[in-house]
Amino acid sequence: MAIPESQLSNWTKLKTAAIDSAQKTHQRIRSELEDSESRLNNRGEMRFDTLLQGSYRNDTIVRGSGDVDILVFMTNPFSGSTNELPSRKKRQYQSDVLTWDEDYGLRDFQRDVYDELVGIYGSRPVSQGNKAIAVDSDSSPLPADADVVPCQTRRRYHSYNGDYQDESNYYDGIRFYSNDGSEIINFPKRHRKKGEDLNSRADGNYKETIRIFKNARNRLVEKNRLRKEEAPSYYIECLLSNVPSQKFRTDDLQTRYVRIVEHLQDANMRGFSAQHGLEDLFGRSETKWRRRNAQTFVSELVWLWQNGG
Repeated sequence: MAIPESQLSNWTKLKTAAIDSAQKTHQRIRSELEDSESRLNNRGEMRFDTLLQGSYRNDTIVRGSGDVDILVFMTNPFSGSTNELPSRKKRQYQSDVLTWDEDYGLRDFQRDVYDELVGIYGSRPVSQGNKAIAVDSDSSPLPADADVVPCQTRRRYHSYNGDYQDESNYYDGIRFYSNDGSEIINFPKRHRKKGEDLNSRADGNYKETIRIFKNARNRLVEKNRLRKEEAPSYYIECLLSNVPSQKFRTDDLQTRYVRIVEHLQDANMRGFSAQHGLEDLFGRSETKWRRRNAQTFVSELVWLWQNGG
């Protein structure tokens, strides 16, 4: 047996209505946080911005993708990492960067964003999760449920030419603290840019293939073959970013599915990176995927193919 071409074709479809709802949710939250009366606009030199992220932003949304992910990130002050610079460049950077009042930092910003959302929508729809502030659309005027992540711009400097604002000197990322105190660092803008590049090299087939494999994951969850938390959507995107682009270059969806799964079966997955390319995909920390979970996912993709989807 095999998964029918018609089923795979259905799994490629982009949920445009969900994207439209996500964009409207983001625009509303952004507008209300930017209101002149917002406490976020009364913090001296502190500046912030917002960004729709995740599957909704990356055009890899499928049924069951969950809440709309929205970043609210402090751009000033930013956090700079100079670990990759030689000592002389580190000293030069430290002498150039403007100082900031240490009395206000990321934890204060996270608290202020939460308080502001409660001030806007009330306490009923707003709740603090481990990594994000959830805003329930059933009890608020938002078009869709939202997960709001207050964070800070994180610049990972790989070179330094004397201008700390020069984007060619650093990788642009974010950082935030989870409720258990862990610092989490990611690079969502670079993740998206790499996805666009991969889609171009794959003749436009990369993103729709991600949707196929996310839908396949959902089918496996429905059949009780897999738990969703074993194969999160973000990690599925990262996993496929390590597959050579030529594997995607066919309009025959059955051939494409088999090529990719066979490649993942044959690969030992060592050296696989996140889609942004700056960190390993697998590891023991809470921001890494367990290799055994990825291997289980690939094995179940084989089972799904053999059982006709």
